[in-house]
Amino acid sequence: MKILFVEDDYQLGDASSTFLKQEGHIVEWVTDGAKAIHALQFEIIDLVLLDLGLPKESGFDVLKFIKHKKLDCLVMILTATEEVENKIIALDLGADDYVTKPYNLDELSARIRALTRRKNQQIDTSLSFGNVKLDPASRKVFVR
Repeated sequence: MKILFVEDDYQLGDASSTFLKQEGHIVEWVTDGAKAIHALQFEIIDLVLLDLGLPKESGFDVLKFIKHKKLDCLVMILTATEEVENKIIALDLGADDYVTKPYNLDELSARIRALTRRKNQQIDTSLSFGNVKLDPASRKVFVR
C-alpha cells in the first residue's frame, strides 16, 4: 500500500514511517500541507495519514483538496487535536478515521488494515446484463 504520511514532528514522523515500512508499506513522509498537496497531484496514493496542525497548509486544507479533486484514497487523521468539533469537521469533510496522539503503532497498523478491508468490500465487482447479475466474488448468478 502506498501511504502519504503528513507529519511535521520529526521524531514521530521518523518512528512511524520506519514502522510502516517494516510493515511492508511504501511510505512517503512530508512535513507540511503544501508538500502533501503537491504529492497528491502527481502520485497515486492509497492512504493519507494526516496531521491537522501543519505548516503552510493545514490538514483541513489537504483534506478539502482530496475531496474536491475526488481522489480515490483513504484518509486517516492522526492529530493531537481532541476537540469533538474538529473530529466532526474532519469526518464530515470525508476523513475515514480519526486517531488522537499519542497513538500506538500496532493499533495504527490494525486501523489501516480495517480501513483497507472496508474499502475493498465497497467495490462492486458484479456484472449485469438485462435481468441477469453475476457476482464473481460469491460465484452466484441472480435473475431479476
